[in-house]
Amino acid sequence: MTDVWGVASRTGEKLARLRIHAALDLREANPSEIRRRFGIVLERTLWELRGQDVIRLDDIDQKRQNIMTSRTFGSTTGRLEDLREAVRSHAQAGAEKVRRQQSVARAVMVFLSTPRFRSDLPQDFPSLTLTLPRPTDDSRLIVAAAQRALEAIYRPGLLYAKAGVMMVDLVDREGMQLDWLEGQQTEAERQQSAKVMGVMDALNREFGRGTVTLGGRRQDERWRQRHARQTPRFLTSWDELPSVRMG
Repeated sequence: MTDVWGVASRTGEKLARLRIHAALDLREANPSEIRRRFGIVLERTLWELRGQDVIRLDDIDQKRQNIMTSRTFGSTTGRLEDLREAVRSHAQAGAEKVRRQQSVARAVMVFLSTPRFRSDLPQDFPSLTLTLPRPTDDSRLIVAAAQRALEAIYRPGLLYAKAGVMMVDLVDREGMQLDWLEGQQTEAERQQSAKVMGVMDALNREFGRGTVTLGGRRQDERWRQRHARQTPRFLTSWDELPSVRMG
């Protein structure tokens, strides 16, 4: 569990004593007991594994060590291209949250979930954590790592109902020692990364989330959750701005 979820080794030992060794074990654990022993963050992870949207993409997060973004699909899908788009969206949203709290991530975890209540379908709840080349808040590095993790855990032929991405082992960007960057990234590269991410965040704040994305957005996004009753967001989303035909 320590490798998969980014928890401290001592916490991993406690989980092992409770016979919780993998994501499936945590999913079947008692939520109240997990919260009492380990706190709300691990309990939220448990509920996410059960298919419940505890943390949404538009949550405002307090500064913490892990940030998760996930969402149940509008319909199940087994298409790798759908999963790639979902993971890209979650990874980019998570990276934006990392920057918002002025942190950097050391690793990225990706997980998938088949429909939990469809006993007629094969069940699978894979996850994989990849260490980033260096602690970063750059969406490009984070999305690339998330896509590699997805490719490793994806199983053709299965129908998935949910995907999620977790930014793991977050540390304060300003408070970090600079020696971890030696030989890995020059000052010019750091400034260029900060400039590109700053422009991306500014445009998405001004014109609405998703205005600027990495790799572009597909028109056919059947994986997205249906929001038939969602309040229109034309004050914050450019795509939902009403139009009036004259003449």
